Amino acid sequence: TYPAAQLFSFNNVDTDKLALIEPLAIGCHAVERARIQKEDIVMVIGAGPIGLSTAMFAQLSGARVLMMDLNEERLSFCCEHLKLSETIIAREDSKEQIRELLQGNWPTIILDATGNKHSMNQTFQYAASGATIVFVGLFTGEVTFHDPLFHKKELTLKATRAALSNDFLRIGKLIEEGTIDPSFMITHRLSFQSVPELFSTLTAPENQVMKAIIDMDIIK
Repeated sequence: TYPAAQLFSFNNVDTDKLALIEPLAIGCHAVERARIQKEDIVMVIGAGPIGLSTAMFAQLSGARVLMMDLNEERLSFCCEHLKLSETIIAREDSKEQIRELLQGNWPTIILDATGNKHSMNQTFQYAASGATIVFVGLFTGEVTFHDPLFHKKELTLKATRAALSNDFLRIGKLIEEGTIDPSFMITHRLSFQSVPELFSTLTAPENQVMKAIIDMDIIK
C-alpha cells in the first residue's frame, strides 16, 4: 500500500513519458529556485539528462538560454532536440567564448548540473554582477571561491535538491497539453530479461546514453 496523497494521476500520458517525470522534476525545481526573468541570460552547464531538463524549463521562461559542456556530441544532441543555437565548449578558453558570444556581457543566471568540482568553482568567474548561481549537481567535497570576487559581484549562490509535489503536477500538465515532449531523452531500450547482460553498457560513454527504458515485459 502507498498513501494516496503521494500519488499523481495524469490523462493521455504514455508510460515512457510518465517514467521521465521524476528526472524532469529535478530540472524544473532548479529553474524555479533560479527565479528566471525574461530579460535574463541563462547558462546551463552540463548537457546530460539533468542539464537537458534544466535547459528545457529555462526555455519556458522566455529567457535567452546557453548550454556549456565539454562533450561536443552532447551539445549537438541538445541543439537538435531543444533547438538551442548558442553553445560553449568547456575548455581553457571558455571565458573568451562566453564573452564573444554575449558581446562582452556575462550570464545573469548560471545553473551547474555537472556535479564536478572544477566546473562548479569556475561558475563564479562566468557570472555577471548581481547574478544568481544555482548548483544542481553535487559532489562529495568542498566548493571554494575567491571571496572578494564574490562580494564585488554581489552574487547569489543557491543549491537545489530533488523536487516538490507541485513540480510533478506542473510537468504532468505540460506533457498533457503538449507544451513539452521529453520523449527525445529516451535513447536506449532494453528488456527486463537482458538487464544482467546489458546494464553495464548503459554507462559506457561511447554508447551516448541519455535515458534508458527497461521494459518490464515479464510482468503479467
